Amino acid sequence: MTALRRTATAVSLVLALFLTSAAAAGAQSTDPDPGATPEPAPAELLPVADPAMSLTVPSLVPGLTVVVTTDDAGHLTAVELHDAADPTSPAPPDYVATRVDHRRVRFENGATGTRVEVKAKHDKLETKVRTLTLAELIGTHTWNGDVLGDAVSVDFTVGDDAGTPTLAVDGVTTTLAHEIRGPETSTDGHETETEAKIRFTDDLGRRADLKIEVEVHLATGDDVSGGDD
Repeated sequence: MTALRRTATAVSLVLALFLTSAAAAGAQSTDPDPGATPEPAPAELLPVADPAMSLTVPSLVPGLTVVVTTDDAGHLTAVELHDAADPTSPAPPDYVATRVDHRRVRFENGATGTRVEVKAKHDKLETKVRTLTLAELIGTHTWNGDVLGDAVSVDFTVGDDAGTPTLAVDGVTTTLAHEIRGPETSTDGHETETEAKIRFTDDLGRRADLKIEVEVHLATGDDVSGGDD
């Protein structure tokens, strides 16, 4: 029997911020006060800021910062790429926008195979950086964003343990109560992923999670799909 060839075809770094609880305890009263201010809809509780979030990945060549802006309905209004060493620089010329709408923006670098994609849907905002090798993502990166009205900064490090991605949350700067869960590593078929979550809670009891995930997709034989949908 001939052994099947298994090689990494794509590696993805995903950061997703999503609402997990929209209302404080007691907000589900069956006899509300007619004069009380109603609880805001979930879409109003997640990033409404300028920018809503940014992700800096200095390990790429060149290092990259993704800056995302949303409106008060959670739609994308701008996605910009900058050199990580100079946040005022224009977008790297090798990145070409291949999809642009209010829910999804995608950039692709034909020279390196790197893809950057941002998705927004009501209570979720996600940035995904896809590369061809894990080595391109090894290093310390920074995520900044508006979480339940608070400016949050998260530093994290991606590593490589014999082909299995490792992840460490190095620091979280916020005035919100927060809890770090993980990281945990799992393998399913041709995919190995390592994931950590940070849960934020404000004084009203509202909660939001930031998920950090590194996923390695392995190919067997002629499979070069890269694990994308």
